[in-house]
Amino acid sequence: MNSRIHDSVATSYNSAAGPYALKNQTVFARLRQRWAGRTTPLRVADLGVGDGGLLEQLSVLPLPWQFTGLDVSGDMLARAARRVSLTAVQAPAQQAAAHLPAAGFDLVLAHFILAYVPRRQLFEQARQLVVPGGLFSLATSLVEGGEPLLHLMHGPLRRSWHPGRQLLGWLARRGQSRSHVPASYAELAAELAATGWTVRHRQTLRLPVRFGSGADLCRFVLDDGWGTNVLTIRGLPVWLIKAMLRYTSTLLRYPLAFCLTVEVLELEPTE
Repeated sequence: MNSRIHDSVATSYNSAAGPYALKNQTVFARLRQRWAGRTTPLRVADLGVGDGGLLEQLSVLPLPWQFTGLDVSGDMLARAARRVSLTAVQAPAQQAAAHLPAAGFDLVLAHFILAYVPRRQLFEQARQLVVPGGLFSLATSLVEGGEPLLHLMHGPLRRSWHPGRQLLGWLARRGQSRSHVPASYAELAAELAATGWTVRHRQTLRLPVRFGSGADLCRFVLDDGWGTNVLTIRGLPVWLIKAMLRYTSTLLRYPLAFCLTVEVLELEPTE
């Protein structure tokens, strides 16, 4: 994880729109139901707090919240701190247990960070942080559902004679190779079980995504942060990589469409 890359996304990141917003609404509804009537402090650690949108939603519930937001990006932490009162910790999620108290949280959140955080490391970190009987809330996209884009990356873009299309295909394949997003729920469930987690509730969101133009594609990949893994090329500044992507995105044929599959899970430590 590169703080410079994530800082570059912070200015445009908006958790109140698109898939982020639907995920937040889904999680909010479940957590409100789970802890209705609680009177003792509820200690929450968000391992990838982003702009703090979910914590701000939770803060309206009449509960004695104690929020800790961890993020690799100092700019994201600053945005979150402006929205909700929290303890800010700048660190990567795969090192969370080195920066946060062991068994110190009733609820640990890890949403949409598996693109750049190794799965087993994250699950093991969360296991150390949550109290016995506590909850681990995990939300992640799957590779499943993105087959049209995968076909484009590995087929037409790779075989194209145009250097711009070849570059876009190379960047996309490179970003995919760096991602830790699971291929399927079965793969995800097996790793959770192996790291000591039991699934108590599962909700699958299937969200149609359609790009009508290169601007739509870049908004999703660059502005909304779904393509963070493609922004690191040694020796090149982020602004130049973004400019390259914006240009090469105009070389594709539109519309492009796929289904974003998102798993929203509530997990408890296996006894």
